[in-house]
Amino acid sequence: MRIAFAALVLIFATAQPNDLPVEQTKKNIKVLQGLPSSQLIPVMAFMSNSLGVTCAHCHTKAWESDEKPAKEVARTMMAMTRAINEQQFGGKLTVTCNTCHQGRVKPIATPDIANAGWNVRPGAPVKASVVAEDAISRFPKTSAEVKRRVVRGRVERYNGRDEPVSGPFTLTIDGNKTTYDTELSHPPEASRALAIYLLAPPGIEKLRGERWLIDGDLVARTRETPTPFGNLPDQIDYADYRNANGVRLPFRAQWSRADYRVTFTVTSIE
Repeated sequence: MRIAFAALVLIFATAQPNDLPVEQTKKNIKVLQGLPSSQLIPVMAFMSNSLGVTCAHCHTKAWESDEKPAKEVARTMMAMTRAINEQQFGGKLTVTCNTCHQGRVKPIATPDIANAGWNVRPGAPVKASVVAEDAISRFPKTSAEVKRRVVRGRVERYNGRDEPVSGPFTLTIDGNKTTYDTELSHPPEASRALAIYLLAPPGIEKLRGERWLIDGDLVARTRETPTPFGNLPDQIDYADYRNANGVRLPFRAQWSRADYRVTFTVTSIE
């Protein structure tokens, strides 16, 4: 996979040019007719995240197969939540898979006495995060005299269904041109994690909507991508910061979403 980016930031569009309805590009679509094909994976990822499962919960290797009963249950649940929102909330996306499931296949029907009103305990302190607009200045600063950077290492892909696979990667930044080379396929959105190695920060319009956790260094970037069934979160984590030619940069960058985890382990920065 060789990709040339002006900036390594990819976003989903609601509908892309020539984005055919999913029933025209995939087999055995019964509930999602009319959904742009580009939205199929985000929708599937949102549902699997809500139930705390992988794609294998409903699918076999033949994705179109109805062999697993859970697939028909999922269709029924999608139709149910859509009907609830249309009939009770004027079509506004209010009730989602996650409203009830909260990371479990079977929602918990009985309340926990620990949650009784008289038994409420203070929650754990939440680490403060800031919006990207307020944190853009925290991107690593590279001298204007530096015109080229080459980052090498290994990239690993893991989906929870198969064993992790990995391979080498090279990120070459030459002025305004950035090229990412690897033979390992992975969701293209994962390359957003590599933006931290650019010679200059991406434009703020590319980062708007993110929240950043900063603890000395930039530790994590989170965002939510809207889908027709709910907002799909993803997160980028940075670790193992070292000095690289006068710039403090992470030697580990990881992109995570419900369907995949992609980890970049850097071995050299030149």
